Amino acid sequence: MSLTTIHRRAAAFAACLFAAFSAHAEDAKVTHHYADNDGVKIHYATAGDSGPLVVMIHGFPDFWYSWNEQIKALQSTHRVAAMDLRGYNRSDKPKGLENYAIPKL
Repeated sequence: MSLTTIHRRAAAFAACLFAAFSAHAEDAKVTHHYADNDGVKIHYATAGDSGPLVVMIHGFPDFWYSWNEQIKALQSTHRVAAMDLRGYNRSDKPKGLENYAIPKL
């Protein structure tokens, strides 16, 4: 493989990376809130002003932002709320296994 071919492939790869990052550069326009759950602060982000409410709950090991693309798609026609579960991202992380028992979650 010649040096010119390597340079062309490297340039093409860099262009693909730039395009991928540019496509994801714009985030959903959200407002951040907190709710109190028995003394534990739970973070959630909301978007959209009207329409049916869509509540998004992440899995392991994600957080509210994993729903960014769906929020962007829905925010013009729905109200959207995406939360950080207890122990994740901006929500409180209480110590002790008892704080993560099913009744607390």
